[in-house]
Amino acid sequence: MGTNRHRLELLEARARAAVETKDEREAKRVVAIWNARRAKGRHLWFHLTIGAAIIAGRPWLTFVCPACRIVGEIDLRGIDRHPAATVESLIPALSCRRCIPNAPFVRLLGLSNLPRY
Repeated sequence: MGTNRHRLELLEARARAAVETKDEREAKRVVAIWNARRAKGRHLWFHLTIGAAIIAGRPWLTFVCPACRIVGEIDLRGIDRHPAATVESLIPALSCRRCIPNAPFVRLLGLSNLPRY
């Protein structure tokens, strides 16, 4: 009976690994589409989640303040938000501290695997 249990555990582990690999491929594709549309200034027809960005290996979000043109970055792995929250939900929290009291909302530039600046 021990052999069957071990075999079942191996099969389950392989199935989980296959699903995780597929999820990672899909997340990378979605992030690439999101980055491309964002870079071209086109409308986004979907909302990217924080979890998808992290799974895709693109946790660094780059943004810019439209008023003072200061560029900032944040590592999505270090923030306290639910993985199903959208990347756009971070915009109010990322608003420029230099432009207070009338700080405009930041403009998101894209996601990358390493910090750019």
